[in-house]
Amino acid sequence: MLQYQSGEYCICIWDSDKTNLGDAIRSIGQYVNDEKDANEDRQALLELADAVTVCLVAVKELSCTEEELQKKLFSILGEEIGVNIDRMRKCLDDLAAAYPEEYSKAMTMKAARMMLCNERHVIRNLTYDGIMSKKDGDMMEDSIDTRSEKLM
Repeated sequence: MLQYQSGEYCICIWDSDKTNLGDAIRSIGQYVNDEKDANEDRQALLELADAVTVCLVAVKELSCTEEELQKKLFSILGEEIGVNIDRMRKCLDDLAAAYPEEYSKAMTMKAARMMLCNERHVIRNLTYDGIMSKKDGDMMEDSIDTRSEKLM
């Protein structure tokens, strides 16, 4: 077993061929003051062991080229994003079913804000590209601001 200690903190790393988890958990007893602390530390060690195991498995699985690693990571992120989108859609569907009138109002306000935001973006691009004068662009943006305030 390898051991690193700094102050009150100690990290024990064991080789499963030479030291089993039970021995490692018992060995932390020398660092605790009472049984309550010992149980908490045992639980923390078990959680740490699980985390280390996950990391080691990930390192083994990710031993690949940088391109393969990037593909795997994008795949994992894509799956996570997909799950989050599905959960959000379900949440919105539940809200729409529970509060149809309020949901409709909120979606209408969202659509209006999106249209005004897009209009502002187009005006800024036209002004930046020199197709519209700065003065005209400012006037149109003021108009957008006025309409935005009416939505609130």
